Amino acid sequence: MSFRMLLPNEVVFALETLEKSGHTAYCVGGCVRDALMGKAPKDYDITTSAKPDEMSKAFAGERIVETGLKHGTLTLVKNGMNIEITTYRIDGNYTDSRHPDSVTFTDRLSDDLCRRDFTVNAMAYSPSRGLVDLFGGVEDIREKRIKCVGNAVERFTEDALRILRALRFSSVLGFTLDKECSDAAEKMSRNLSVISRERIHSEISKLVCGKNAAAVVNDHAAILSSVLGIGSDEIICGAKAIKNDETMFGNENAGIEFRMAALLGCLDADKAREVISSLKTSRAEKDGILRFFRYRGTSEYSDYSLLKLMSMTDDGFPLQLFRYEVISGRMSSDSCEELKKRISALISEGICHRLNDLEINGTDLCSVGFEGKDIGDTLEILLDRVMKKETENDRDILLKEAIGIKSSKTY
Repeated sequence: MSFRMLLPNEVVFALETLEKSGHTAYCVGGCVRDALMGKAPKDYDITTSAKPDEMSKAFAGERIVETGLKHGTLTLVKNGMNIEITTYRIDGNYTDSRHPDSVTFTDRLSDDLCRRDFTVNAMAYSPSRGLVDLFGGVEDIREKRIKCVGNAVERFTEDALRILRALRFSSVLGFTLDKECSDAAEKMSRNLSVISRERIHSEISKLVCGKNAAAVVNDHAAILSSVLGIGSDEIICGAKAIKNDETMFGNENAGIEFRMAALLGCLDADKAREVISSLKTSRAEKDGILRFFRYRGTSEYSDYSLLKLMSMTDDGFPLQLFRYEVISGRMSSDSCEELKKRISALISEGICHRLNDLEINGTDLCSVGFEGKDIGDTLEILLDRVMKKETENDRDILLKEAIGIKSSKTY
């Protein structure tokens, strides 16, 4: 096919530098796939006949990072852009179901392409030589199909993480796994037990945010059940919630925390915490996911409870929580819209719902004899009274009430 890939100047520089040094070089992998799909690539990888020492020589005077020279990889840093460049190679055996025990450098592009995971990721492009597609990647893009390069069982035996990568690409690209790929993924999913939980989390978090997430989660519930250690029924329940989200809200603002909470929505809070903890997420992400479990299930919201919810989280979280309740079937769309309006009105009214918004602070309390923990406890009591509209957010009034609290020892 006639195909021309518009490349950044930095990538052109890298390709031309290698070519002028007597080597062949191609853009390879995801950047080629994305360009063929009409999408702007996020990054660019290059594969070349140049050996590691030859790459270093070709880019003498340029900023390079020796990312993994023993595997034939260095990174060229040009005008702030990182371009990963790797020697054509043949992978050895994968005894750990993740990494090759050894690599052998080769002069043939075909050797390098045939070791890759999926046909849509096994294409190469050179401005001077055009597109190289040895395994039908263009047709698979056209048919919206994820297909392994060569034998699917062998590809997943080599690297078990490819199973979740297949699911992630299916979700993100909106493609489906071909039968051989799907059957092999189900068969070999037990090997995912050797993959680090951090890598599993990375793939699943991208999967659940994809445009085809609900279908992928539903169709491959057994794999995700095995990986996450929960029942297939719970996974299918999560798929239903994600489908509701796709239908009602699209993928707008469907962040990782929200979608992970949706995926695990049929679990109780303790089990959800156990699963999230096992994935080795960051503390911030873990807390972000689990707060959906902490605050879900409220049937009635007063103005005070809405303000209290914002005070304990942030102004945007209640809207996400209500959306979560809708897709989980605990709240109607009409109730959600009504609560959104009430939240908006409360914010517009400027009703104090944070300690920083109080017209009194710790310094004021110190001036009338408060010390240590009593300061924070008293400010919390005053904030609560303001949110309940039992008192005004006025410095003099609050100071008088604080003195009363101190006298009565109610804090």
